[in-house]
Amino acid sequence: MVRQFIIRLRKNGQITLPVDVRKRWKLEPNDELILIIKDDECIIKPLKKVSVDSIAGKFGPADKDEIEFAVMDTSLISEYYLKKYGDSK
Repeated sequence: MVRQFIIRLRKNGQITLPVDVRKRWKLEPNDELILIIKDDECIIKPLKKVSVDSIAGKFGPADKDEIEFAVMDTSLISEYYLKKYGDSK
């Protein structure tokens, strides 16, 4: 489902996320978000820090980029592994 919100940029460059968004993402004060900019578009996502111990190095020693990638965008971990190691099935 796509939802659109109008938000205002404050004097110091701050924005306030709508309550619905904060509740859906279970955000607390001082949580970090990731801002992805592509051309004239921007995506804001919660920065989810995950323990990659269970998946890092699954196909050999974990590389530094695997851990950084997993912290940046957990939804792309499987895509990253597929590209790096191919289909293991």
